[in-house]
Amino acid sequence: MRHVAKRGYDTPVAEPSESDASLRGDPPTPSDITIPSDIFRVWLRWAHIFGVVPLVAGSATFLFWLVTRNELIELLGGVLVVPLGCLCVLCGLISLCVYVVLSQRDPQRPPLKWAVIGAAGLFLADVALGGSAIYGVQAITTKSSVNVVNLSDRPLTSVRLMMAGKAIPLKDIPPGSSVKRSFVANRTGDLFIEGLLGQEKVNGSVGTANNQAMNLTITLDSGGEFHVLSTRVE
Repeated sequence: MRHVAKRGYDTPVAEPSESDASLRGDPPTPSDITIPSDIFRVWLRWAHIFGVVPLVAGSATFLFWLVTRNELIELLGGVLVVPLGCLCVLCGLISLCVYVVLSQRDPQRPPLKWAVIGAAGLFLADVALGGSAIYGVQAITTKSSVNVVNLSDRPLTSVRLMMAGKAIPLKDIPPGSSVKRSFVANRTGDLFIEGLLGQEKVNGSVGTANNQAMNLTITLDSGGEFHVLSTRVE
């Protein structure tokens, strides 16, 4: 309340109130805005939905592919499920951030700890499932084996299968014996085998890797030459 001097008298004048400000059409300040008590919880529900959907869809797709090994399911997972899962996680993170901001303006200030931990746990599970599924599909579809038979009269040592610059070591092979090893053919390029036959270095080309599973059977004859008996691509 303030006073205005008028003709020798002090006339009291009322201060403008918030209601007067609204009547004048003044823009509301952030403190004047009230949020319905449950509207921010809708964002939390959406965050949970965006976290659960890719988890369920990704798990179902991977398990179905694991049972059927269907190429269409594999293609569907890579082209549709994985990108949509990433989009859901992004939308879920945005929803969670909106929930955190709005909930701080609620008079009751609900605890955020478990809500944020639960939603964040879902998003982490989505990322872990997506990465594991991609790695698992690649490892399964490109799992290969090589069987090297030493038909010479000398031991074959320091044996390595070279796949597009990657070395896959094998055990030493005594005369008349063989060694078998599995590997993941997740590269594209020429396959070479090399080793030491006694003190002599031997090597040879044994095929091509093209991101597909294969089973190789390689023999070394008495003259130090490698021969590919079979190359079966799955």
